[in-house]
Amino acid sequence: MLKLNNSLVKESLSLVDNIKLFTNKQKVVEEIVEYCDFEKCKEFAYDYDEYLMDDEYYTWQDIKDLQMSSFNEEIYKYENYKTINEELRKIGIKNVSKIALSDECKEVWDDVYNDLMNCIKVRAILGKKNYFFEKIFQIYLSGGWPCGWEGNFPNGKVKVFYCK
Repeated sequence: MLKLNNSLVKESLSLVDNIKLFTNKQKVVEEIVEYCDFEKCKEFAYDYDEYLMDDEYYTWQDIKDLQMSSFNEEIYKYENYKTINEELRKIGIKNVSKIALSDECKEVWDDVYNDLMNCIKVRAILGKKNYFFEKIFQIYLSGGWPCGWEGNFPNGKVKVFYCK
């Protein structure tokens, strides 16, 4: 039977409550490519569709969706998947007003929120074992915005926006 890691969910939500998004880099994150041009990073995130994975091209959103889909497939293997899905739906970032949002971050907030929620949901089930979502979470905690991929996925590095 699958259970949520409630202590890690609480820890993750607490970290998000104190996050400083789209700021100068708060801590070092390995295996990333840094950018400081917000307009270019929006292109990477929303317009660029040449991220190569398994000999096919994808958008950044496609890559994130495929990673989340793989996670959901894991949940459906368990008999109690309906209960788990209900518990995952109850998780939410309650104190959004406490999160420091720059003008840039406000522009892409829906994307940021969904990324953070997906990271927390994956942590709730898998702990810190999913490389992709753990990397995304660490980037946000460092003040960055993951906005694309450099290289052939999954080999390569995450493109990250940081303010100067």
